[in-house]
Amino acid sequence: GGLFRDKDKSREGKAYGDDFALFCQEITLWGLSGHIVVTAYEKGWSTLKNGSLLDAAEAEGFEVFLTTDKNLRYEQNLRHRSLAVVILSTTSWPRIKQATDSVLLAIEAARSGKVSIIEIP
Repeated sequence: GGLFRDKDKSREGKAYGDDFALFCQEITLWGLSGHIVVTAYEKGWSTLKNGSLLDAAEAEGFEVFLTTDKNLRYEQNLRHRSLAVVILSTTSWPRIKQATDSVLLAIEAARSGKVSIIEIP
């Protein structure tokens, strides 16, 4: 998953995997310049799962968690979380890259405790 935080508020962001890390670097260049984007691996969180991962992200002030884990919304009570969750419907990097505008819009519109699902063809 990926997390983002506003540069102006000194908050960070995070994500998983090599392709997703690349996506996070590119998404910063393509339109999220007001945010800091970091991978779970870069934060040393690659071994954390679900609730522990969300807890760590919230403790560090992350605002948005970007993931391809479609089951997260069923496995975790996200309503009382301080971060927003954006779920991508695919793990396919080429397909995600084609949907960058939709992903950017979802991240910008994300609100605490809310889950957004981005259907990527």
